[in-house]
Amino acid sequence: MIKKNIEKIIGFFDKNIKKVNTYISKAKNQIRIIWSDPFEKYIFIFILTFIFSVVVFFVLRNSKNKVRFTIQGRVSRVKDGDTFVVGGKVVNLYGIDAPEFKQQCEYYNINTKKNSLYSCGESAKEYLKRKINLKNIKCDVKDEDKYGRFISICYIQKYDKKTKKYIEDLDVNRDLILNGYAVAYTKYSKKYVKEEYDAKKKKKGIWNGDFIRPEKYRKQISKK
Repeated sequence: MIKKNIEKIIGFFDKNIKKVNTYISKAKNQIRIIWSDPFEKYIFIFILTFIFSVVVFFVLRNSKNKVRFTIQGRVSRVKDGDTFVVGGKVVNLYGIDAPEFKQQCEYYNINTKKNSLYSCGESAKEYLKRKINLKNIKCDVKDEDKYGRFISICYIQKYDKKTKKYIEDLDVNRDLILNGYAVAYTKYSKKYVKEEYDAKKKKKGIWNGDFIRPEKYRKQISKK
């Protein structure tokens, strides 16, 4: 009985191996035919390259979206509009870019009917400070930059009396974009592009006037 079962298994594998070999042989013959024709050869290479590029793109995109680890704690200090300290660790908000602390922007003054200068960098810092300073926060860390800052998506936590645990309440990154205190940092992520569009449409914060995108502003400062 055992011998018959073993023979059946061997027969099954032999049969399928022969089918696989037949398919491989046909594929090889097809590749030879394609390779003999210069036009079909380049089309074949193009298709393979395209498929490889798509695979690499999705692998890289998924790796960027992965959370490496999570930190939680009380915010002890807000450094600027998108950077703060939690448990002694410096956190920089992922996918957004707030005006630099000394950066000036223009807003439309209803009284004078003209644009007036104001410190949009300080405004962004003060807004973030009001939102998160001394509050419990959870940050999903995606990366660490060359300055040792944890690039994260962070959530203000509130205490749930029923579960007696802290739960996620507000996406800080998203909130800053929606209220016009930061722009989507599309160089690294397009996650908050829609939120930026909504803020611009409603003329929230920096969108109520003229400003230089923070990335461009830093480049101008570095040249001086």
